Amino acid sequence: MGRAEPLARITKGEVMKFIWKNIICRFGIPREIISDNGRQFQGRKIQEWCQGLRIKQRFTTVAHPQANGGSTGETPFSLVYGTEAIIPAELGMPSHRVMNFSEKCNENLLRENLDLIEEFRKKAFLHIQRYKNIMINSYNKRVKSRSFQIGDLVLRRVDALKPIGKLDPTWEGPYKVTSVIGKGAYELEDPEGRPLPRPWNVHNLKKYFA
Repeated sequence: MGRAEPLARITKGEVMKFIWKNIICRFGIPREIISDNGRQFQGRKIQEWCQGLRIKQRFTTVAHPQANGGSTGETPFSLVYGTEAIIPAELGMPSHRVMNFSEKCNENLLRENLDLIEEFRKKAFLHIQRYKNIMINSYNKRVKSRSFQIGDLVLRRVDALKPIGKLDPTWEGPYKVTSVIGKGAYELEDPEGRPLPRPWNVHNLKKYFA
């Protein structure tokens, strides 16, 4: 079941404390943790902590919606325990589940749901895959495919992680394409011939016209 906790300052220490208290102590050590690209989730301290617990860190791709996951169609509680939870506020409300509660019937239903929990999890996994395919196809329809050749001059989108003002330019360059890496990734160099430190995705580049 999901947990949330308000924090005055979200530091690396607070993140590790939250993961330990609300995830590891309640559900055990996870195989991987997916987060955004915030500084509190990066850095050597938290990386070494995750490595020590054999937790794999994964980060969502900046400004790429097709890289993010989707709804499972099930609540996290039901995928773990095989049934839906009744929150404390529901106990005093005249709902169907509360008014018709029977301890014996509840035990029988719990056993049946636990027998079906693997089926629920498989359905949730398939639901995620369908949702991701729908999002990827929808995104690809809106984006015009483009490619560059070695030697082309391109503009680079200003790094999405850097704060920029409304009047600041959103593109910078030009840069020269020096290498094509796989599908849609390019290595660049600046006008002085110095290579940029990492490859750039085609969605963050556009043709430069002198």
